[in-house]
Amino acid sequence: MKAYLLMLSLALGMPNCFAETPVVTEQSDKIGKSVSLTNLVATPERYEGKLVYVVGYISIGLENMSLCPSKKPLSRKDCIWLTIDSGPFETDEDIKRFTEKEKRLKPFNGQVVSVRGVFDSHDTGHFGMWSGAIRNIIEVSAMKSRATATFDSESQ
Repeated sequence: MKAYLLMLSLALGMPNCFAETPVVTEQSDKIGKSVSLTNLVATPERYEGKLVYVVGYISIGLENMSLCPSKKPLSRKDCIWLTIDSGPFETDEDIKRFTEKEKRLKPFNGQVVSVRGVFDSHDTGHFGMWSGAIRNIIEVSAMKSRATATFDSESQ
């Protein structure tokens, strides 16, 4: 009987070893709450100010730093803004800091990525066109290539 239970527990746990995204529990404050982009947009009040882990297509470009459920979303309201730097933007050093972060994210443009950061429903991005934002971004990881960009929370 013990051998049967051991085999059953191994078999049930095995799929998680090969999961595309990590298994995240609500108790894990360091990893964040795993949430679908659709759920995040539909129920922003549930995730306000919380560390979240979200997967979507990333766009990094002029006036568009966002995470969307598809490469060509029907509306930007289906997407969330990515606040890669909260400023200030007054000095050459400030601009350099922002440009360096943007440069680190450019290789991910158009890919499916996971983003880990704090959700803010009040920050609706450039011209208020998005349904919220992820700020204080800790990590962006490409799902296919496993490339990762990490960010120092001190510089946000």
